Amino acid sequence: MSREELQFLIKKYRSDRSSFVKTFRGLALFFLLVPGAGGLFMEFYHRLNFPERYQKEDLEDAYFYLTYVLATIVVLLLLGICAVWVYRRGLHQLIKDIKSGYKTIEQTNITRKTNFKGQSFYFYLQSGTKLSIEVSAADYQRYQEGDEINIEYATHSRLYFDYF
Repeated sequence: MSREELQFLIKKYRSDRSSFVKTFRGLALFFLLVPGAGGLFMEFYHRLNFPERYQKEDLEDAYFYLTYVLATIVVLLLLGICAVWVYRRGLHQLIKDIKSGYKTIEQTNITRKTNFKGQSFYFYLQSGTKLSIEVSAADYQRYQEGDEINIEYATHSRLYFDYF
């Protein structure tokens, strides 16, 4: 893997890590604060509108708080499982690519050529990893449908680098 490709992966990792942390921090706060605020609002509403029910302490209040705590733990556990799953699918794959320093070169065939208004040129490929790539105008003219080209991508995260 070249120095530029490694720098690209490191930059992508830092960007994705920052987004990952911000997203799951926000979700954790949301899943804690919204049910908590809703529960407190409902509790105050019931205490103001039905004061006779709350004249004496009863065990039902204790069960309400226990239910809220258990529900919060379950929601945070689900959020944690989702966070681990997203981390393993994205960031962990980037870390493996950065540590290994290897890339994959795959030979594939051009199945179709497309250009958009003469400004962007694309090859559609017969590859399971990358279905289409943008190419230069010179390469668009040089290669024909059915020709074989090589594409380079990160082995684990499958981020596309280049073609030749």
